[in-house]
Amino acid sequence: MAVTLDSLSVPATTAAPALTLRTWRTRDVPVIVLAHADPLVRSRSPQPLTDETAVHVWFQLLDEGWAAGTLYVLAIVEGDEPDADALGLIAVSRPTPEDEVGDVTYWTVAERRGRAFAPRALESVVDWIRSERWTDAPLHRLQLAHSGDNDAACRVAEKAGFALERELAAKPPKYPESGHVHARKL
Repeated sequence: MAVTLDSLSVPATTAAPALTLRTWRTRDVPVIVLAHADPLVRSRSPQPLTDETAVHVWFQLLDEGWAAGTLYVLAIVEGDEPDADALGLIAVSRPTPEDEVGDVTYWTVAERRGRAFAPRALESVVDWIRSERWTDAPLHRLQLAHSGDNDAACRVAEKAGFALERELAAKPPKYPESGHVHARKL
C-alpha cells in the first residue's frame, strides 16, 4: 500500500514559526528553478533542475517513486498555509520498497538558511515514518550523507538526532570531497 499524504504540520516553537511539509505543486516550479540556480544546491543535487522542463520531468519521477514506495519528497513551507511558497525540500528514498534503510536529503533556499527549518523538517519526517500515518513497509533506519566541508549539514543532522557514524573518502569525479554519514534508528 502506498503512503498517501497531502501535508504534515510542524508546530511553532518559541523561537521559530510553524512549518508545513507538503507535496510539490506546479506553482512551485519557479522556486525550484531559482533554488537550483544556487551553486550549493546545484552542486549537491543528483539532478540539477535548471529549467521548467527539467522540473516537470522531475515531478513525474516523484510521482513514480511515491507510488513505488521508494521516494517521498516534500516541500518545506513556512507557516500553516500549504499554498505558501516553498522554502526548501526534504526527501526520503530507498532502493526498493522492502528496504528498511532510507536515505534522507534536504535543501533550503539560500536566503532562508540558518533558521532551523531543515532540522525541524527532518524531525517531523522521522515522526511521520514512526506514526500510523506511514503505511508503506517500515523503515528502521535513516541515513544522511553530506560533504565533509558542510558544517551546517552536520549541525542539522545532530539537531535532528542523527549521530555521526562514519567518514567517507572522496571518490572523484562524482564525489570530489570527503563526506560524512549520519544515522538514526527509528
